Amino acid sequence: MPRYVYRPSLLGRIFRWSAVVSALYLFLLFLSYLASHALTAVGPFFVVAGLVYGAVFVVRRGRDR
Repeated sequence: MPRYVYRPSLLGRIFRWSAVVSALYLFLLFLSYLASHALTAVGPFFVVAGLVYGAVFVVRRGRDR
């Protein structure tokens, strides 16, 4: 007697994949909204912090030699 193997229906699979794709789209849309609004205020601080980090890295590397 063959054992019954559960296979989700095609409609269930389609619904699950569409839910995953729509959740990913909404997440990326939220990130885009956050980046467009928050980075205009925080962006210059990131630039300055990156320049300071680069300067410290170069100074440390120069002292090691």
